[in-house]
Amino acid sequence: MHRAHQRGTVVAFFATATLLLACSDPDARETPGEKAEWSVLQGVEYQHRASPLGEPVVLGVGEREVLGVRGLDGQNIWVLLKPSAPPFYKQMPQGNYTLPADLVDQLIRQRRVSYTVEQVLASHISRE
Repeated sequence: MHRAHQRGTVVAFFATATLLLACSDPDARETPGEKAEWSVLQGVEYQHRASPLGEPVVLGVGEREVLGVRGLDGQNIWVLLKPSAPPFYKQMPQGNYTLPADLVDQLIRQRRVSYTVEQVLASHISRE
């Protein structure tokens, strides 16, 4: 009986894998890590869509951190601080924003941003 159970589990695994492969887009280049990171941003964006941000905020989502900032057009923009899968800068939704220099410096000093995110955030520092 034990052996039959193992065989059934293996068959179920391969059936599921085959189904997933059949349903997937053969031209898609999205990795599982990338999907997980975009999913984090989508969840945060959805949860905070109706609450405009007054100031930048850093939220912890599981083991990840997301920076939220009010975009120049008034909508919330979310940036994953340390993506580990390409592309190495993920923002949702698209839009322009500005950040205070001291916030960017603090995130860099605390090593809470990846190199690529650091470069992009530095390009959004307000010069006022």
